[in-house]
Amino acid sequence: MGNLRDELLKKGLVSEGRARELANRERARKKKLGKRAAADEKATLEQARARQEQARREADRRRELERLDQQAYAEVRARVAQLVGDHAICEGIRGPRKFHFVTRNQTILYLDLNDAAAGQLEDGRAAICEIPGTEPEVFRLVPARIAEKVREIDPTWVRFFEGARPESGNS
Repeated sequence: MGNLRDELLKKGLVSEGRARELANRERARKKKLGKRAAADEKATLEQARARQEQARREADRRRELERLDQQAYAEVRARVAQLVGDHAICEGIRGPRKFHFVTRNQTILYLDLNDAAAGQLEDGRAAICEIPGTEPEVFRLVPARIAEKVREIDPTWVRFFEGARPESGNS
C-alpha cells in the first residue's frame, strides 16, 4: 500500500495527513478483524482470483475450438475449390441449351450448354458444382467421380447431380 500512497502523494491527490489517516484506519481494521478474519479475507480473494483464472481458461478454450472449427472449414472449402477447379469441364460445352439449377441461396440460375454436355448432366455422368469462396458464385461442370468426392467432403457445393443420391436425397 506504500507505493500507492507515495504515488497519490506525489500527484497531490491526497495530503500527507490524509494518507496517514487512511493507513491507520486500514491497520486498525485489520487488527480489529484479527488474524483469522484476515486469513478468511485472503482466502476469499484467492478464490475469486481462481474463479477468474478458470473463466479465462474456459474462454481461451472456447476461442481455440472456434478457431480450429474455422480452420477446418477453410480447409474443406479449399479442398473443394481445388477439386472443382482442377477437374472442371470448360472446353466445348457452351451451346444454345439453358440448363437450370438451384443455388445455395435458392436462386435459380442456368448454364448455356450444348446437347452433349446437357446429356452428360441428365445421365449422371457430370454434375454442376460451386467453387467455394468465389464472389459472385462461380459454377463449373465436373465429371461424376469428382462430384462424388465433393459430395463426400461437403455436399452443399454440389448444385446439380443426377448420380447416386445419398440417403438425405438433397442434391
